[in-house]
Amino acid sequence: MSIPGRQAWRRLLLLAALLPSGVFAQAYYANPKVCAGCHPAIAKTYRQNGMGRSFSAPKLEILIEDFTKNNTYYHAASDTDYQMLRRGDRIFQRRYQLGFDGTELWGSRH
Repeated sequence: MSIPGRQAWRRLLLLAALLPSGVFAQAYYANPKVCAGCHPAIAKTYRQNGMGRSFSAPKLEILIEDFTKNNTYYHAASDTDYQMLRRGDRIFQRRYQLGFDGTELWGSRH
């Protein structure tokens, strides 16, 4: 008896094993530039939506956000806080978790 989707997963794993090592980024997603080689029309529309634009670094000349207020987000599923910061001409995303007493347990800046 075959489990539905098992063969599709095997094919996907085989394909992933055959791709050059630089195709997958650290977060294990395919680089959009690689996909654009075979799917230029889809890639063009993808670059125009929010998810597609999230793959590039924000540019100071087109920023509409104010990183001095309303610049935090709490992700309940991971119990992680995020904060966007601007220092001069540089933009950072800060990620951290708070302990039961409200003190910061760990943090990182990207």
